[in-house]
Amino acid sequence: MAALTKLSLEENNINVINSQNESWDLSLTHLNIARNQFREINSSAFQGLRTLRFLDLSGNTELRVIDENTFANVPFLKMLDLSGTVITDLHAIHHLPFLTSLILQSGYCPTHLIQPGNLGNVTPSLAELNLVDAELFTSKIWDPNSKTSSFLGLYRLSRLELSKNALFPLPVGLFKNLSNLNILRLDDCKIHELKIGVLDDLRNLSQLDLANNLFVFLPRGVFDKIKNLKELILDGNQLSYLDSNLFKSNMDLTYLDISNNNLAGVNKSTFESLDRLRVLNLAYNPLVCNCDLKWLHSWLKGSVEIVNSLDTTCLDTPATLAPFGGKQLITFDPSKACAVDIALYCGLSVVGVTLLLMLGVAYYHRWWIGYKLFLLKLCFVGYNEIREDVPRGNFLYDIAIMLHEDDEGWVEEHLRPALAKRLPDYDRVVCGDNELMIGMHYLDAVHYAVEKSFKTIFVISRSALRDQWYLLKFRTALEYINDVATEKMTLLFVEDIGHEELPFLIRLFLSDHRPYLVWSDNERGQHYLWEELVKVVTVNLRCNNLVPP
Repeated sequence: MAALTKLSLEENNINVINSQNESWDLSLTHLNIARNQFREINSSAFQGLRTLRFLDLSGNTELRVIDENTFANVPFLKMLDLSGTVITDLHAIHHLPFLTSLILQSGYCPTHLIQPGNLGNVTPSLAELNLVDAELFTSKIWDPNSKTSSFLGLYRLSRLELSKNALFPLPVGLFKNLSNLNILRLDDCKIHELKIGVLDDLRNLSQLDLANNLFVFLPRGVFDKIKNLKELILDGNQLSYLDSNLFKSNMDLTYLDISNNNLAGVNKSTFESLDRLRVLNLAYNPLVCNCDLKWLHSWLKGSVEIVNSLDTTCLDTPATLAPFGGKQLITFDPSKACAVDIALYCGLSVVGVTLLLMLGVAYYHRWWIGYKLFLLKLCFVGYNEIREDVPRGNFLYDIAIMLHEDDEGWVEEHLRPALAKRLPDYDRVVCGDNELMIGMHYLDAVHYAVEKSFKTIFVISRSALRDQWYLLKFRTALEYINDVATEKMTLLFVEDIGHEELPFLIRLFLSDHRPYLVWSDNERGQHYLWEELVKVVTVNLRCNNLVPP
C-alpha cells in the first residue's frame, strides 16, 4: 500500500505500535490512532514516516510518556493532537520546528512545556494552540517578575483557545506581540475583570469569546484597540449595563452575543457605531420594554437579525408597557404607547412660562419677600438672645436708680424694699442725685453712674417728664446705651401715662422693644411687676439690630 496517505486506526484497543522497530514503507500524511490503549509511545513508533503531517493521539487516556526522540522521525509534522492524554513529559516536541497546530485539550498540560518563554523557542511556527480545560492557572502562563507570558515568541499564532481554565486575574501583557492572533477563546475562565490594555496587542483579532465568565461591568475603552473585531460573545455573564462608548471603535462587528446576562435595557448610543452588525443575541435578559427602548423597534427593522427570538422576551413587570409584558421582543412596537402627548407638552410649556413669570416677579420683589419671610420665621421660630459676657462683679454698682425728687418717697416705700427682698446680693445701689459721685459735673456724674452700673433703672412719672434736667439725664444714659449696644437700662412707670404724653426720646426708646414696666395699684399686678423686674435686672442682653422693632 505504498500509495496510502491517510490511515485511521482509532478505537481498536491498540496498546503498542511498531514494536519490532521496523521502518514504515508508506507515504502517510495523516495518521489517526486516537482512543486506543497506549501507555507509552516509543522512539521507533513512526520510523520512516517523514511525510507525516497530521498525527492524532487524542483520547488515549492512559498515555503518559512519549519518548524524547519519537518525533525525530516525523520532523515535518504540522498538526499534533494530544487532547485527553495525561502526558507529563513532552520534551520530544522540540523535534517539531514546523508544527503549526498543537491540541492539548482536556489533558494535563506539562509545566515545562507551557512555562513562560518556552513555547516560542520550541515551536516557533505554531499557528493554532488549543489549551482548553488543561488545568491552567495564571501563575502557569505568566511570570510577574519578568512580565513574560507563555505565548512570547509565537508571532504566527492565529488561534488560541484557553477555555475552561482558571485565568484570574488576567494580567496586562499576557497577549503581548500576538499581533497575528485572529481567534481567542476565553470562555469559562472565571474572569471577573477585564482590565483596559489587556487586549491592546491583538490588532488583528476578529473573534473573541468571553462567555460564561463573571463580568458585572466592562470598562469603556477595553475593546478600542481591536478594531478588526467581527464576532464578540459575552453570553452567560452578569452584565447589567453596557457603556454607551463600549463598541465605538468596533465598527466591523457583525455578530454580537450578549444573551444570559442581567440587561434590563440597552442604550441606543451603545449600538450607533455598529453599522455592519448583522446578528444580535439578546435572549434570556430581563428586558424592560418601555418607552426608553422604543428606538430598538425601528433599529431592528434594518439588517440586524435577532437570533433565539422565542427566548428574547419582555419582562413581565409593571415597568414594562402593559401590552408587551411576557411577549417576544420582536412584537414590541411602542409607537402608539410612546407617541408624543401634545396636550402634555403644551401644559408643561404653560407651566414653565408661568413659573418663569413667577420667578421674575419674585426676583423684582425679593427684598420685600425676604423681609416678610424673616418676620414669619421670627413668629414661629423666634430668635436667640445674646447675653453680655461681662460679669456683674466687674462693675462698681449693681444698680443705678435715676428718679425725680418727687418720686423719692415711692422709691423708698416700694422699689428699694422690693430689691432688698428679692435681690439681697444686689446691695451696691446708687439712687437719685444725692448719691451721685461728688466733685463731678452733674451730667458727667450721671454718665459715670450709668457706665459703672450693671443695670440702670429710670423711674418715670409725669413730674419727671416735665423736668428738663431729668430728660437730659435720660439722653445721657441713652447715648451711652447705644454706644455699648447693650440693654443695660429699663424704664419703670409709676403712673399710667398715655403715649401722646411721652417725649420723643422715650417713645424712640420704647419703639425698639426696649424693656419697660408699669406700676399697678392691685396686689397681683405688683407681684407680676417685681417678678419681671428681677428678670430684667439680672440679665444684660446685647442689642439685636436684625430683629425689627
